[in-house]
Amino acid sequence: MKTYHLKAVEYGGKTFANCSLSLDADARKAEIKRSVGLFKREAVLVADLTWGLGTPVQVDGSAVRSGGVTLVADDKTAAEEISMTLQSPAPARTLVTDKLAAIREPVYGFLRKRAEGIEFLVKLKTDPRQALVDVSPSYAGLYENPALEYLMKFSTSLAEAHAKMTYAAAEVQETVGTPAIERIFAFVCAAGVFQDGLVTGTGFTEEVSAFLMQLGVGGEDIAETDVKKSTEAMLRRSDPLFSAVPAS
Repeated sequence: MKTYHLKAVEYGGKTFANCSLSLDADARKAEIKRSVGLFKREAVLVADLTWGLGTPVQVDGSAVRSGGVTLVADDKTAAEEISMTLQSPAPARTLVTDKLAAIREPVYGFLRKRAEGIEFLVKLKTDPRQALVDVSPSYAGLYENPALEYLMKFSTSLAEAHAKMTYAAAEVQETVGTPAIERIFAFVCAAGVFQDGLVTGTGFTEEVSAFLMQLGVGGEDIAETDVKKSTEAMLRRSDPLFSAVPAS
């Protein structure tokens, strides 16, 4: 944490004079306070801001402009130092990588859980007798149809896995940025379409391939018909999405 004196801060349509700026380079956070009171001994929070990865930062003399905020430093040297801190890639990339790693398992967990249900639907379509035999050990008689009882229980567990994934995404979105989260959820949707295709028989379509290529994760065909194995093959492609370097 490093602190700078600011001659002025322009934020939220207001100008504040004689402020202090505390920068946390690792978290890319900035806390701006100004002194008030008769003897200027009381510090009041003006803004508590977070700079996302890739947020533009411009230096104009002693002024630093970024994200709707203008920081007027004591001199040009201080302004350049503040700018470099806000744009420092190393600590930010490490932090983003750690945050993305935190969402990887919930995403994988959701798609793997979904694969279990897809596998049952495929078997129910190709070998319904064996599908019912497979779920009979867990049949509690809550429904007349064992298949329906399995799917009702499964929908509950799938909803829980989905909630974990969305909660994890919300926890890290401020740090990693909305575009990174949107790419991950776009991949989840593409993987879901692919899994559905294993039930309908369409498999790995050209549309899914083209969409994955847009996400930068490779659109090569997945010929594997086993639901769980093909899902794992899809997950292995998602590595670029969980990197601090955006997929291209």
